[in-house]
Amino acid sequence: MPDPMIGTAIGRFVIRRKLAEGGMGAVYLAVHERLAVRKVVKVLLAEYSRNATLRQRFEREATAASRLAHRNIIQIDDFGALPDGQLFLMMPFLDGESLEAHLRRDPRPTLHHAFHILVQICRALEHLHAAGIVHRDLKPGNVFLCATDDNPHEVVLIDLGIARDLEDDTAAFRTQNGMAIGTPGYMAVEQYGNAATAAATADVYAVAIIAWEMLTGQLPWGFHDTRALYMKQMTEVPVPPPHRPLPPELLALLRRALAVDPAARPATARDFAVELAAHVAAEPPHLPSGAEMIARFARELVERASPDRATVRHVAVRPRPALTTLGAANGVAAGRTPRPSRRWLPLAVAGGALAGLATFALVEVRGDSAPARETVSRPDRVVAAPPDAAVPADAAAAQTDAAPGIGSMAIAGAIGTAVTTYARAAEDLPRTRRAPRPDAGARTDVEPTAAPVSRAPFDPDAVEE
Repeated sequence: MPDPMIGTAIGRFVIRRKLAEGGMGAVYLAVHERLAVRKVVKVLLAEYSRNATLRQRFEREATAASRLAHRNIIQIDDFGALPDGQLFLMMPFLDGESLEAHLRRDPRPTLHHAFHILVQICRALEHLHAAGIVHRDLKPGNVFLCATDDNPHEVVLIDLGIARDLEDDTAAFRTQNGMAIGTPGYMAVEQYGNAATAAATADVYAVAIIAWEMLTGQLPWGFHDTRALYMKQMTEVPVPPPHRPLPPELLALLRRALAVDPAARPATARDFAVELAAHVAAEPPHLPSGAEMIARFARELVERASPDRATVRHVAVRPRPALTTLGAANGVAAGRTPRPSRRWLPLAVAGGALAGLATFALVEVRGDSAPARETVSRPDRVVAAPPDAAVPADAAAAQTDAAPGIGSMAIAGAIGTAVTTYARAAEDLPRTRRAPRPDAGARTDVEPTAAPVSRAPFDPDAVEE
């Protein structure tokens, strides 16, 4: 049966095809009727559009995103209702894949690659929290990766549908007490009992779970039903698998971020990113340290770092080096140290030749005012005669006549040698070539979707989808 949404016009954009479908709505690709501009349209089904709670959630996503202007957070271009009452959100088309799909393709990312993505997530969260918004549904399916000119894996957070506005006094009333909101397996323990009280540390908890999954290949407590998972999170300390152990210091940081008590976790996404950076060491010549990656991709996280993070702060505030594509396969753009210039070599050779000529000319001038040293002239060389050697008169006359010619030949020979040396030195110089454009990574056939897909099903009795 044809989808009735295909061909629907929303302003100057026309819906062309469906990208994804969920239980409450669908995501479509819309194209401008005249321009080569694509958008993503998220549509809430008619029966859910009439639900007051879901309408508020949809409007909240539009309102929250409209207050944000950050390259790591999805933007909302339009919001409204279709003629049949269905609510829609229009967003930019993101060409890339979700972190969930990325981990299916590459389930064993390196520490540097994982940190490169995690630090951008923390950067986006810091901006969200500064605006008084808690995401509350952070998971790999809501982290989108796009290739840009200077970043092979640029992070964009999507789906702010259940975000909590900390500045809105009525937000706690819209989220009823005792209601669980989020995705089991990724949400903090406090979201099970009363999601209305979730603060910034709940998002830090979710980032730590994503970090654990990227570095170990599995969730901290595995996949279970909602009640069993809640009990494990409350009572068990997560243990990494034997085949993918974590360094003790890094393991301690992740466990602290996964603490049951929100006060025991890193207070902000900034704190978590800076602490995590301390465990990412540089691997010359291609992979930078965690501090250098923060300076490149999330500089604002450490410009005001606390004194106890002085090492990370001092590295981050240094002038940014030129970029190279080395390490791009690991999702990192490393700093390039300029090579010493070899342009001085030809100049040094030419300068040495000129100095020799000047010395030779000085000797010639002095030779005009001082007694000439007796020499014997031969066709192929000039040989100095002993001081007491007798020189025939005719030979002396021949020597006097030939002396100016000998000086001219020597000067011409010196100049020829200097020119030849300069040319050979120039040929030995490496030819400068423009570095090839960094490969931004192969495009993927995975279609972008703004609709979150849970890793584990919600319990209908305890969790709101």
